[in-house]
Amino acid sequence: MLALFRTDCDAGQGMGHIMRCAALARALRSMDVDVVFACSKPEGVAFAYDSGFEVLDLSSVDMETEKRFLLEYGHSRDVSLIVADSYEYEPVYLRALGDIAPVVYIDDLHTPGLAVKAIINGNITADEVRYKDLYVSGDTKLLIGAQFSLLRSEFCGLGSFSVKDDVRKILVASGGSDPHYASVKVTEALLNCPSLSECEIVVMVGVLSGSIDWLHAISACQPRVKVRQGVRNVAQLMRSCDMAVAAAGGTMNELCACGVPSIAYALAENQVKAIAAFASANCALEGGAVWEDGFSSLVARCAEALANDAGLRTELSKNAKRLFDGKGAERLARELYGFMATGAWEA
Repeated sequence: MLALFRTDCDAGQGMGHIMRCAALARALRSMDVDVVFACSKPEGVAFAYDSGFEVLDLSSVDMETEKRFLLEYGHSRDVSLIVADSYEYEPVYLRALGDIAPVVYIDDLHTPGLAVKAIINGNITADEVRYKDLYVSGDTKLLIGAQFSLLRSEFCGLGSFSVKDDVRKILVASGGSDPHYASVKVTEALLNCPSLSECEIVVMVGVLSGSIDWLHAISACQPRVKVRQGVRNVAQLMRSCDMAVAAAGGTMNELCACGVPSIAYALAENQVKAIAAFASANCALEGGAVWEDGFSSLVARCAEALANDAGLRTELSKNAKRLFDGKGAERLARELYGFMATGAWEA
């Protein structure tokens, strides 16, 4: 059996789509499913190749040529399933992929009426009732909820998080590309907090971050700011920190699986509902949206409140770990394997 992943990454869309596809691909590969990535952006091709996957480089062809190429490839390799993940794919494109093999779509936006075999949404904002209203025929399998959050295996089976009386180390994370220079704004906000003046600030930046030079300049003037790029063991770094300030995408789901008490903020419009959902579930404090006036002040107030309340940190940690157990990729791999093997979803 062969699964084809059609996804991408670049500075505009960040790393989230391809990262979660990679987590699912590794889980499928552990079940002896062959995996191939098809990417149309140079950054996506490079990431998939560096991650050890076979890659189809579509970066030099137009959309019509791509469709023909994938159709020929799919039939020559007998592709069993296509996993598609990008905001850029129109319904007509997904239908074209469906001519090659059954399509599963990883969704964030409650997209209606897609002609696909399954919808996956493992976000905290995923609404199963709403999806059932959008896909009333029942022909589309709905794999909805935090139990299907696609996290790497390093986030599975982690023990409880040890909440210390005092905060000594704070993690700042802004996803793979850091639009709006959020990591810089958050770092500067933390540096201006009097009660956090003894804390080490670890800034974890992605490979596509445009903030890296600015952050290194801050670190040169403020030695307690440590910049980390290309981190291999992300879970280990996260759990070495006492609290975190992070964008409300995949990174926030990872922090929850680690049990790290956190402040969630929005990097994009679709994350505004996510920060409210994390706060409503008492998994994180709500840090606002990076483009809003007063963002830095709100982050600073939340950081001081969280750092000064060990009871609150304990509560957030327990609730977060309860919601995200890190087993989503394994669960989805089993579902997809069963479908590829039989052509039908288990009841």
